[in-house]
Amino acid sequence: MTTISIVLLSQHFQLFKQCLASIQLHTADSYELIVINDGGAPEISEWLEQHAPDAILLSTAQLLGVAAGYNLGASHSRGESIVFIRDHVTVTKHWLEALTDCMQANPKAAMVGPLSNKVSGLQNSPIPSRETLSMDAASAQDLLSFGYSSARRATRLLSFLLLMRKDTFDSLGGFDERFALETYEDDDLCYRALQAGYTLHIAYDCFVHYTYPPQLFPEDPDWYQRQIVMNRMKALNKWGFDLAEAQYAIKTPGLVMFEHMVESGEALTPHDLYRFANELADDWQWERAAEYYERFLGHEEGGIEDRIAIYGRLADCYSHLNRMHDAKNKVLQSFSYALPRAENCCRLGMLYMKEHDFTSAAWWYKIATELTKPVEPKVIVRQECWNWLPYLQLCACYIQLGQYQLAYRYNEIAAAFIPDHNRVRANRAYLANHLDPTSSNTNTVTPAQTDAEQQIPNQPQVGQKTRITLSMIVKNESGRYLKQALERHRLYIDDAVIIDDGSTDDTIDICLQALDGIPVKLIRNEVSKFSNEITLRKQQWEETLSVNPQWILNLDADEWFEDRFTTEIRQLLDQSNTHVISFRLYDFWTNSAYREDSNWQAHLFYRPFLLRYNPDFPYVWKETPQHCGRFPENIYQQPNELSNLRLKHFGWANVADRLQKFNRYTLLDPDAVYGLKEQYLSIIDSNPHLIEWVD
Repeated sequence: MTTISIVLLSQHFQLFKQCLASIQLHTADSYELIVINDGGAPEISEWLEQHAPDAILLSTAQLLGVAAGYNLGASHSRGESIVFIRDHVTVTKHWLEALTDCMQANPKAAMVGPLSNKVSGLQNSPIPSRETLSMDAASAQDLLSFGYSSARRATRLLSFLLLMRKDTFDSLGGFDERFALETYEDDDLCYRALQAGYTLHIAYDCFVHYTYPPQLFPEDPDWYQRQIVMNRMKALNKWGFDLAEAQYAIKTPGLVMFEHMVESGEALTPHDLYRFANELADDWQWERAAEYYERFLGHEEGGIEDRIAIYGRLADCYSHLNRMHDAKNKVLQSFSYALPRAENCCRLGMLYMKEHDFTSAAWWYKIATELTKPVEPKVIVRQECWNWLPYLQLCACYIQLGQYQLAYRYNEIAAAFIPDHNRVRANRAYLANHLDPTSSNTNTVTPAQTDAEQQIPNQPQVGQKTRITLSMIVKNESGRYLKQALERHRLYIDDAVIIDDGSTDDTIDICLQALDGIPVKLIRNEVSKFSNEITLRKQQWEETLSVNPQWILNLDADEWFEDRFTTEIRQLLDQSNTHVISFRLYDFWTNSAYREDSNWQAHLFYRPFLLRYNPDFPYVWKETPQHCGRFPENIYQQPNELSNLRLKHFGWANVADRLQKFNRYTLLDPDAVYGLKEQYLSIIDSNPHLIEWVD
């Protein structure tokens, strides 16, 4: 039986494309995709047939809306669990793993939802950094908080994205279709789930992007407000009270019991104080939870292990209240009862990370790795704190401190415990772009391989020259940098594959003249494909493979290497047992100076420009219309190296070019879905920080 069915309710073509692409990119597990083409837009059906031909397509002649649309999809699903998602949501890395982990950790959960931006209630959160490094401090805190998890119980979840067990969905009767189009269908289902004894949870390690969708009825701008009023009246008629107020008033039975005891003046025993504090903490009432934990500690009852655990919980409460000094003091107080434990050393590391004191954080995580685990049966042990967690956090600290070799070392130690953990893999990919190839005796950042795996396909025979194929896309390059670039490249390339993407000037003549005497395969697109870059990049890839390349050098028309590349590249390739070589690219803002500031740091990272083609490797592309990459996205799964040879990029060196690119990005990506809004705006900075180039 299929484990997961994804029901995608599609009403807006452009948003649907983005949503679908994000699901395909960020969903590692197998899944059944069911698309509800709500309203029967032909462009949605056509796009789905081209880009997800195995999906189940259900088209409707009229708009069904959320409740009826989701029910229709669920009726065709075969999964044990169902994800309901609307088209104005784009998911992020590990989204489905986070939701399913939360569901599995809470057997009574009817549904699980993510955090997102621009939404109401407890699920609202600011957009996190696009570049996640290891496990952040908040995730570590959730992991170390006894009785807490990386999830929060809720009484209301929104229907823009929900994960539900299929049998639970069926037992509740699905969404109530009296709530037409949208609004209140989620409140109603949530309340019915709570009444049936189920729980609702927000997965705090799952974040998705929410985009306000365009009006369903542009000619009637007031329809949505009227719909809210109409569906609210239907909810009042059905239940006899305001659903929102009823949901917010729901508390756990334990919390209700202790609240009643306090209100009636009944004395609480030390054990009651402990349990009440736990209930308050589970309800995220940090101030009151801390008060009752402190009251418990004021009694002499309770064993050593209970008191050590409570000091840790108190530290978590104060951390949530941003009382960091108090939080650290509570952890240190636990050391008076027994030798330091790895759990609380990791907790101190987390607190220092929250203050961005990564040196102190690393010190405490290092201490955690050096302790001897207690063997007494009553000791509360969190196994992850005694094996992989401190090493993974040391990796995160040293990444923040810029000590990438140490970060790599500790990530690999963590990998010995959790080899397939997504954060271990993410760290490897991140460090591949940061390791200094001159500071270690190895540049390879993939795991060690067997001798059989290290046999390199497409390797030249002894005495045979290593072959370099230049692969390039050009368009209207007359009067720019193309001639200068090709004249430099011809000194070391053996052949070239060039795609002219709809030029209207003499670009083709420039290519043929500059590479005279070198085999060139030149393809001309009568109509430019750059508005959908993934199509163009795939064309470039296929045309390059058609010449049976050995090494593929993928450069733009305004890029060339520093002078020593010409004399050193052959030796680099001849001595290499790798498939991918990455370089640092410098964005020149004038002919002699490159830009460096918070938005322009390309030269601080390593990116792949040179690839040894392996016909036996299953290359996979990042299926996004813009910023899809020059090579398939999974190339780093092969052995790869970093080179200290530097690449110059002159695409920003001219004011007119910068303005043209700014206009193009704002036209093709107005909501900065595929890039950073701040960087787009910084293109037109009047006073950028520039550094003169030094050979």
